[in-house]
Amino acid sequence: MMEQMVFWAVQGVISVLLTAVAYFLKATREQIDRDMSERKKETDKLRDELTEMKSSLPRTYVLREDYIRTMADFGRKLDRLLEQK
Repeated sequence: MMEQMVFWAVQGVISVLLTAVAYFLKATREQIDRDMSERKKETDKLRDELTEMKSSLPRTYVLREDYIRTMADFGRKLDRLLEQK
């Protein structure tokens, strides 16, 4: 009789522990899912900002090669003007 009571007590304690572990695992899983969702939103926002920046770069900045080419053309035009005088 005493052995059965100990068995049921141990089984009850194990059931409570397993329930607690399952609850905390579920809560942890939900927190991870919320964090991942938040990170995905942040990543999407950064991706959109990067795309916008990439599209505005050609209007904002000049490549070194383009600058050199433009200045060379400008120099040739000035030379032609000076030669005409």
